[in-house]
Amino acid sequence: MESEKQAFSGLDPNEMFESIDLNSFDEAFSDFSNSLNSFYHRYSSDTPPRQMRHFDSFDAESLDESDRLFVEKALASANFNEHSLRDEW
Repeated sequence: MESEKQAFSGLDPNEMFESIDLNSFDEAFSDFSNSLNSFYHRYSSDTPPRQMRHFDSFDAESLDESDRLFVEKALASANFNEHSLRDEW
């Protein structure tokens, strides 16, 4: 173990890593990050209601026709039975 420490003791870390191009790492990481971002979409409070809706207190019995159709379609898209939210809080 001591001989390993001695082998590295004379090396200059700046000299060892000066040939590494950090820009290539940055570019590769940016490409990777952008490809991950393509899988996700950020929704905000002004998102059109045809894409997403927020209910403070969900009550399936008190939905208007537009909300009811939206919930039925969303549940069907998620492969849920339309009655799956009954009795859930």
